[in-house]
Amino acid sequence: MTSADILSSSGKYPERVKLADAYVRENSAETARRVSMFLTSFNSVSKESKERSITSGFRDKMSNTRARGAKASCHLFGMAVDIEDKDGRLDAFCVANEDLLKHFALWVESPKHTPGWCHMQTRPVGTGTHIFLP
Repeated sequence: MTSADILSSSGKYPERVKLADAYVRENSAETARRVSMFLTSFNSVSKESKERSITSGFRDKMSNTRARGAKASCHLFGMAVDIEDKDGRLDAFCVANEDLLKHFALWVESPKHTPGWCHMQTRPVGTGTHIFLP
């Protein structure tokens, strides 16, 4: 996973790359770095060989509104990524490995609220846990 993957949502929205300012680009690079390390751990345990696609990465204000995202969504700042998880294995791995989420400084929305995808973000939440309710 790269910053460009997050900025364009795995190439689905290439026009969004131009909308990202330096702050968003820096955040997306850091998000890609942390999430990639976490996914490496997931892939080594799950023996998964295919790369999961990003269903939503960076969103400008208009696309965030269309997606019904929160007004201060981490997606607006390049600090969040939604990863395809139709089989639920990535979410299950997150729940079983909260220590790894903590190690990589990642926070995940509760899988009960994200069917079919896994929302990961680099901005901390106030719950004290790395798996949170939206």
